Amino acid sequence: MDNNNKVDLLAGYFQGTLTQHEQEEVEEWINASEENRMLAGKACKLEQYVSQYSFSASHQDADLLELAEANTVGSKRGKMWRTAFKTVGNAAVAALILVLGYLIYSKKETYIKVSTVNGEVASYILPDQTKVWLNTNSTLLYPEAFNSGKRHVKLEGEAFFDVARDEDHPFVVSAHDCDVEVLGTQFDISAYPDSPEMQATLVSGRVRFVNRAGGRGRSTELFPGQRLSLDYDSGRSVVSYVDTESLTSWRTGQINFNHVPLSDVLTIIGNSFGIRFVISGDQILDDTYTGSFSGQPLDEVLSTLEEVASLHFKLLEVNDGDMYQRYIVY
Repeated sequence: MDNNNKVDLLAGYFQGTLTQHEQEEVEEWINASEENRMLAGKACKLEQYVSQYSFSASHQDADLLELAEANTVGSKRGKMWRTAFKTVGNAAVAALILVLGYLIYSKKETYIKVSTVNGEVASYILPDQTKVWLNTNSTLLYPEAFNSGKRHVKLEGEAFFDVARDEDHPFVVSAHDCDVEVLGTQFDISAYPDSPEMQATLVSGRVRFVNRAGGRGRSTELFPGQRLSLDYDSGRSVVSYVDTESLTSWRTGQINFNHVPLSDVLTIIGNSFGIRFVISGDQILDDTYTGSFSGQPLDEVLSTLEEVASLHFKLLEVNDGDMYQRYIVY
């Protein structure tokens, strides 16, 4: 049974108005899985409620829905359900159909989880044709199909999104306690678990950044060329104009800098190679750099920076529990 027929057939099944063939079809569906039996059990519990309390206009759909979600009748079968529902009035049947529709359409979605390992960049096409590039050491969780009002995905790490426009179904990316909501646009989110901050960079279109931490629900609208940086500890966010091409070049397999501050240079390199940098001397962070790397190994990238930027890198000893190798920069 498809979802549309499922609602009508279940309602008719409980009223005893189906043909023999239709009854057999419904019973076959009920017995096909424990999930289906649980759904039918919830409907049976609803019938008991409306029969016992003489359903009237004072009983709202929300009351029935709450009861359905809170109660289940084990694995009872066929005829008992149909017989019980024969006593339900038309108003109750109408309400039950609404609730059955909710239960069927809101059944738990199947999610797909994709991840990248150290040094890997991968691209994916989501069910709505949104294109996603996943940076190294990142994980994306998305439903097998977008059936609800919003297209909701969850991110840990960094990803670039080229969202298929759909004004009726906003696209929402959740990371930590924050949401980024869009209709159709290109943007980058960096939210690694070990990072002290989260960043959202908008390339085109518009996005709304919502910080849900502490129940604040503060929102900020971003415009093309802007990046929002949120410090987790303080909850403070800063919006600035940036070179979006440099900050999102990782998805092409290249690392490009065009007058980019050293702090961003090291962040991009660190995310691309799965390493972290410890800065010794904040005065060097404001220096800007221009350059390009494409496929070079890490030691060659660091050697080039040492030569061009007069920097020095020293590998730190790895401690138990460290997710990444760390280099001190001085």
